[in-house]
Amino acid sequence: MSKSIFLTLIILIANSVLIAQTLQLTNRTVSDKNSRTVYIGVDNNFEIQGETFKVIVPQNGVSLKGNELTVRPNKIGKLTVLFFTKEGKMRVTFDARTLPEIMVSVAGQTSNELSKDLILNESELALKTVNSDESFFDHYKVASFTTILNGRILKVSGDVFPSELLSAIKNAKSGDTLVINSLTAFNQDVNKTIYFNSNYSFKIQ
Repeated sequence: MSKSIFLTLIILIANSVLIAQTLQLTNRTVSDKNSRTVYIGVDNNFEIQGETFKVIVPQNGVSLKGNELTVRPNKIGKLTVLFFTKEGKMRVTFDARTLPEIMVSVAGQTSNELSKDLILNESELALKTVNSDESFFDHYKVASFTTILNGRILKVSGDVFPSELLSAIKNAKSGDTLVINSLTAFNQDVNKTIYFNSNYSFKIQ
């Protein structure tokens, strides 16, 4: 009897290893390609590799197109997707989190008051997370944004203030507010763009 149980365990373990080896998910949303963390509010894309892969069990927030799995969770916690392969069923569990809160920095500064001289000398925009332990945005760079200064709206491509905006800042009065919104960030590692609809305000000093 003990030999029979032992043999059964070996077969189960062997089958589990076989299924795991024939299905591989590559994260196309964060730089850690093996990550199983997914974020609320964005499409988390995974490329599925494995000749034995067939279909998934449909569920809210999870979709499949070809070999691309998209997970868009709506609550924090564990989210399990059931795959069907030629060898049998396989469960993959994801850890759903809220998207890290970000700050926009100008010339490396995140203060809401910016010196006019600082902006005119260096005006590169970057993203920083409020919690320094979060690495989601580490490889995202500002790709475009819109600015509002004294009622004048300017759409900008790239992560640096253009000369037109710098001239407007130079002529601005102390206390005038520069607003940055409609910001997009691009991660070249995973070829993904994320859009931010928040307003980031800075007082010019």
